[in-house]
Amino acid sequence: MSKPTRRKWTEEKIQTEANKYKRRVDFSIGGCGAYDAARRMNLIDKVCTHMAPKTRKWTEEKIQEEANKYKYRVDFHKGSPRACWAARRQGLLDKVCAHMKPKNQKWPEEKIQTEANKYKHRVDFKEGNPNAYEAAKRRGLLDKVCAHMTLKQLKWTEEKLQVEASKYKYRIDLKKGALGAYNAAQKRGLLDKICAHMERKPRKTPKWTEEAIQAEVNKYKHRVDFKLSSVTAYQTACRQALLDKVCGHMVPKRQTRSTEETTANE
Repeated sequence: MSKPTRRKWTEEKIQTEANKYKRRVDFSIGGCGAYDAARRMNLIDKVCTHMAPKTRKWTEEKIQEEANKYKYRVDFHKGSPRACWAARRQGLLDKVCAHMKPKNQKWPEEKIQTEANKYKHRVDFKEGNPNAYEAAKRRGLLDKVCAHMTLKQLKWTEEKLQVEASKYKYRIDLKKGALGAYNAAQKRGLLDKICAHMERKPRKTPKWTEEAIQAEVNKYKHRVDFKLSSVTAYQTACRQALLDKVCGHMVPKRQTRSTEETTANE
């Protein structure tokens, strides 16, 4: 498949594209290439002067009011994505979701504690059971379940660093597999030396081919749902000028008045 030609966005072309929309949120979804170019070129306010002004600002009180409608975070994200994203941007998500319960929780606190009790050091817990470790981290339980653990002392001599590095073929694998050694070597200026035997890791085939994007898009009926739920696929489609093509099956999403007011703030 030939690589699509990237479109050069002049101010005139951006304005022509922007004139098709009444609101910035519709412009950002329907003409994402032009919208992103306008932001990069500091033209966004100029080309959007004809658009309706923002009608809703997500204050903490309004976000909390919206969050109170839901018992679970996943439902909050699906039912009120604008409010949820506003909460994330403002660092309020944990606060406004404090009343919510974990949905289909795989790692109850007791199970995490049982797993943590198998280890003497946090690093061993993280490597031995990353799922339990990350669950504890997400729920703010890490210090509690690791209270019995002690700090693992390891002095990285140059010889030990070299021995550790010799286990890996690529730098990225050393960083992932032995972060302590990697950081120690970097701090001491030894990274190039101990990695001299390593090769450059070949780049992987891009994940988001046109076929992969199309398969992802087919899960959704509306562009806004595609954009919110599969950000990287959406952005790749924009960059490759494939958005209109892969979204050809979609229909406009009918919006209530409150939804329109919500999205107008984006």
